[in-house]
Amino acid sequence: MLRDFLGFELAPRRPADPPVERMAELLVELHSTGPDVLQALVKAGAVIDPAYRAMVGQTGASSAYITARVPLDRLPGLWAVPAIKRWELGLAVERQQTLGLLAMDKERKHLPPVDGPVLAVIDFGCPFLHEQFRAHDGEQPLDETRIEYLWDQSPDATPGAGWSAPEHFAAGRVLKKATIDALLRQRALDARNGRPVVDETRVYANHRYLQDDVGAGGETLLTCHGVHVLDLAAGHPNPLPGTVADAAGRAPIIFVHLPIDTAGDSTGGSLGVRVLDALHFILLQTRDKVVVNISFGSQAGPHDGSSLLESAVDKLCQQHARLQVVVAAGNSATANGHARFDIPADGKQSIQFWLSEEDSNDGFVECWYPPSTDVEVNVQVTSPQGETCAPVASNSALALLGPTAAPLAAVIHRKDVAGGRGAQALLALAGRGRGHAADGAPAGLWQLTLHNKGRQAVRVDAWVERDDLPGRSAGQQLAFDINGPGASAITSETTHASLAAGCRTTVVGARSMLRDERLAYSAMDPTVDDRNVVKQLAAAEENDELPGLRAAAVRSTDSFRSGGTSAAAAVFSRSAYNAAVPPEKSA
Repeated sequence: MLRDFLGFELAPRRPADPPVERMAELLVELHSTGPDVLQALVKAGAVIDPAYRAMVGQTGASSAYITARVPLDRLPGLWAVPAIKRWELGLAVERQQTLGLLAMDKERKHLPPVDGPVLAVIDFGCPFLHEQFRAHDGEQPLDETRIEYLWDQSPDATPGAGWSAPEHFAAGRVLKKATIDALLRQRALDARNGRPVVDETRVYANHRYLQDDVGAGGETLLTCHGVHVLDLAAGHPNPLPGTVADAAGRAPIIFVHLPIDTAGDSTGGSLGVRVLDALHFILLQTRDKVVVNISFGSQAGPHDGSSLLESAVDKLCQQHARLQVVVAAGNSATANGHARFDIPADGKQSIQFWLSEEDSNDGFVECWYPPSTDVEVNVQVTSPQGETCAPVASNSALALLGPTAAPLAAVIHRKDVAGGRGAQALLALAGRGRGHAADGAPAGLWQLTLHNKGRQAVRVDAWVERDDLPGRSAGQQLAFDINGPGASAITSETTHASLAAGCRTTVVGARSMLRDERLAYSAMDPTVDDRNVVKQLAAAEENDELPGLRAAAVRSTDSFRSGGTSAAAAVFSRSAYNAAVPPEKSA
């Protein structure tokens, strides 16, 4: 907020642009629910989607997780709402957009739930015309899709051109199976051979979807993460070599498209809002067993299952036995993104990391430690120019300003945070890209120094947040320096993704198709509360000579290779769906 969400604007605002009132998207945990709680939230300025209104207004729930939007200037007032246990920021949207979409409540049409077991994917990019996701008569694709619903969550994506408003949410637009089937029946002559085909590129352009720059009428994307994941999870035929037809290749599909601002959010914060909304949408649109694949995530956080999103997902899985959430373990075991060290009483520990000259994303380093009356940690930051800030004690913050008085970095240090159990010292670095390099954090070697001024030793876990997410150009991923102070504390353990420590999710690591052993880059198997978090391994690489797995690209005629635990989670989701579908329903 120090930079007014500048790092998340695809097109920076110009001085001549009219001012807009901005609202922060929030992920919120409530102590309790009831009519008085709903009234208090509305009085505090919260705008709550229809999906959550009944939940918040019902009497007697011991806790609840919701999303909401609140004007930026009213955020402090949330602490005066007794029912709020904790909340964290997502991204910012414009008030006019939010209220305009909510005003459409009376015009929203009912979206009937899907009958039977469903395979759902939350990701970026769903080519809804692709032959891999059509119904088949034997091996012949029909003009009928298996995609029951595609919800594009993009805040600026409005209904029209075949899209409709989601029934229970303010943002985004929904494409229904009947609409996709009608598009599949609209044929054009292929200029190359004169045969009638579905002109996929034209349809995506007409629907302003899967474009590299929608605002400027960009070109249709050639590849995207979501289509590769969806094909591995539910494509027909199964793209893996040596496989046979299965139930997942005939499964009804629900796809929730993460907007580009979430795909490029290097804080990982907006993922919580989008994923919780997505899971509620999927539950509302299904009646039977549903396997949900999430091959997305960041890499910071407490890594003990106490984050807001992990807690919310665990609660949903507990409430809905028919819901199975499959999560990618993460690819950061060899990324030098985690350090663990013990600091004795009155001792110090420094650790360094590089910020690339080309890194256009905001960067984040989180230090977590157990809060205690006998522990008092001060944090200091040294810039690449050798300037060291004043010590930042717990429950205080400090902004580091540049020549133009714009904040280049900030240290926020609290003993109690919404993001999980434990105290956290957060270093935030302003991104240098998208026309704002002059106001970005200087590139080079940064140093964090933690001084334990307490009476007992303290263990600190430090994580570098992922900043190489798709949709944003980034230089080298932030990483701890293996040659600097604290290098011996860098470890590949506990490197799983930020969503991968929940109690009730199925977390999947990567292996080769040839060997049943974890690949080096795949997150380690951390033990949290005496339980292994990474519970499964699935194929992510074909062999040593053919890295990754070949699966669908955007157009039906194309394919590409990609690997990592994203692929592994999708492969496992396929097997989980096959195991869950009774034989009579898989025929």
